[in-house]
Amino acid sequence: MKVMMILLAFLLPLGSKQCAAAECVTEVAATSDSSCVVLTRDGVRGVWFSLEEAESIREMKLIMPELTLQLSSFERIAVINEKRIEGYQEITYEQQKMIELLQMQLNTATEREAHLRENTKAWYRSPALWLSVGVIVSTAAYVAITFGAN
Repeated sequence: MKVMMILLAFLLPLGSKQCAAAECVTEVAATSDSSCVVLTRDGVRGVWFSLEEAESIREMKLIMPELTLQLSSFERIAVINEKRIEGYQEITYEQQKMIELLQMQLNTATEREAHLRENTKAWYRSPALWLSVGVIVSTAAYVAITFGAN
């Protein structure tokens, strides 16, 4: 297994596990099962990683700026969406008030129409009655004018 030495000034996460100095073994106690080994090179303590782990750290460092930009973009989108939701809630409230107003107007119009229907059923609102009264009055006027002129 190829191994690469990376000098660390601080502890770095390795995938899903963290390599802390307490978890690492010294080069004397290192076995093939050790996930990291603490070594000293040029007076600086460092950790040996497998190439796969070193490559994953390098890839994480390369994609970190892009992920940071995506995160800030998602945060801006979240703020915009929250404002939209607030706007939609205000619109919904206004629409509910409009529905209540229209419901009251509909009730008033229905009551008014029922009142008018009751009034049109009255005997003095009958068209036949007024036609008869018109015929009688016009006949009486004709007779009065005809006999009054002689």
